[in-house]
Amino acid sequence: MRKNGELKLYFITTMTKLEDNNGLDIGASRTVGYYETWEDAVQMVLLNNLDMYEYCYKFALVEEIGPGMYYPSTRRQFFMWNNEKKAYEKIDEPSFCKHYINFAIG
Repeated sequence: MRKNGELKLYFITTMTKLEDNNGLDIGASRTVGYYETWEDAVQMVLLNNLDMYEYCYKFALVEEIGPGMYYPSTRRQFFMWNNEKKAYEKIDEPSFCKHYINFAIG
């Protein structure tokens, strides 16, 4: 989708962990897809679309990324799996993640 004339896509990445172990540790990760709108990407995570949790991806992330190489995410939302509710829930971005330009592509 174009935002202020610039192309933006909304990537979803899943991670087995999200820890600060003298550097960022996300365990196994994979970018499972992208959408043309922020709302669609967030909704797919909240619905656990196509079982992206897969019984191991405790964390998920939606990032707004533009075209080009090493483009920084300009907006992002982290999620953590709630096993009791069997759903992802929004969480605040951990402070140790703030200096990473993006997780989906680079």
